[in-house]
Amino acid sequence: ERVFQVYLEMSDYVKLFFIEPDIKEFQVYETKIDDELNEGTTKLYDLVAARFKERLKEADTYYNDALKEPFEFNGNDEIELDGKKLNWCKDKQELRNRWKLSMKYRTLSRFTELKDEQKAIAEKKVKEKTDTIKTDTQLEQDARNTIRKNMANYFKRINKISDNDRFSTYINSICHVVDPHTDFFPPKDKQRFDEEMSGSFVGIGARLIDKDGSCKIESILPGSPCWKEGRLK
Repeated sequence: ERVFQVYLEMSDYVKLFFIEPDIKEFQVYETKIDDELNEGTTKLYDLVAARFKERLKEADTYYNDALKEPFEFNGNDEIELDGKKLNWCKDKQELRNRWKLSMKYRTLSRFTELKDEQKAIAEKKVKEKTDTIKTDTQLEQDARNTIRKNMANYFKRINKISDNDRFSTYINSICHVVDPHTDFFPPKDKQRFDEEMSGSFVGIGARLIDKDGSCKIESILPGSPCWKEGRLK
């Protein structure tokens, strides 16, 4: 049960992707994780990973829709930023509203920064030619545009996460509950870890330098693959 909770936290800590029906579906495997390990099956991981990709596409539209219209900052909205204190949204509409509130909060934070910058410009004794004083409406739009770019980059990074990395998150949720000092590495990460620990890295064995914008072979490292092969000079 602890592994199950840790896995959900690692997969969606801020509860902006999964909804309550998803969690109920996942809970079928809550006490079967050890059985899956013994059987060599990954039904929980397969289900969670597939559902996350589905919810990720939906969330991409949620934040874009939320940032289309200007925000009003004169109400009494509240937002909880600690994922552990949040409940899972009951349905997609509640999740959409949570995304809207999150985007409003982010926009307000950026809007406040821009207001402070405008105040600093206005207080200058001699204003530079490039300095312009913008209205609150313009600053709010600038803030939304910034958040839209930030979110686009955020989703781009998430979409680049490989299945190997997603699987390592699942295995590490098991490892860390049993022993916080034990980590599972996907093959490439394991290789990189071994190289860092040993302090050595073996490529083809050619030392390269930049010469007038071009790459030049400065020397061949003794004992390296290309030194043994002999043709590279």
